[in-house]
Amino acid sequence: MNYATFFDCRAIYGEYSLLENLKEYMDIQLQKAPEKFYINLGYNALQYEPPITFFRKIKTETIDGERQVNLKQIMRPIVDLARVYALKYRVFETNTNRRIELLRDKGVFSDKEAQELIHAFDYLMALRLENQSQLILEKKEKPKNFLIINQITKVQSVTLLEIFKVIEEFQARIKLAFTRTL
Repeated sequence: MNYATFFDCRAIYGEYSLLENLKEYMDIQLQKAPEKFYINLGYNALQYEPPITFFRKIKTETIDGERQVNLKQIMRPIVDLARVYALKYRVFETNTNRRIELLRDKGVFSDKEAQELIHAFDYLMALRLENQSQLILEKKEKPKNFLIINQITKVQSVTLLEIFKVIEEFQARIKLAFTRTL
């Protein structure tokens, strides 16, 4: 897990070439990595499942008496799957959408698959930012990643469920491609 998140780092100050040199070294190590390394990355990418119940409803947790979901955690499987494929195919971009585009360009994802992932990620990010801005501007509260379920529209609820299905499909693909299990 630490190795996977290492490739999300960006230089923001100082000697930028140090990070580039380190990434070049890690690229060499990736080329020699044993299959077990990618199996572990695959299992790591499967740690967070979409919050969907057996009856295809949004699974929530009760916080302060309200049914809520953690949007950041919902986004995590998309970030993780883009990262694991990026490491496997040596794409060293740190932006999730750009990773998906580059993986599409390499033929790892079809145009439709890349579009579904990008749309899902962008929708979740927009919902998260909208929720946070409402907390800041309207309620004068600190921004949070939790979304109160009874405050979303029916269209948003249906869209979230469809995004969960997309995530489940890609996680099944990771299971097969990286962990060799179903």
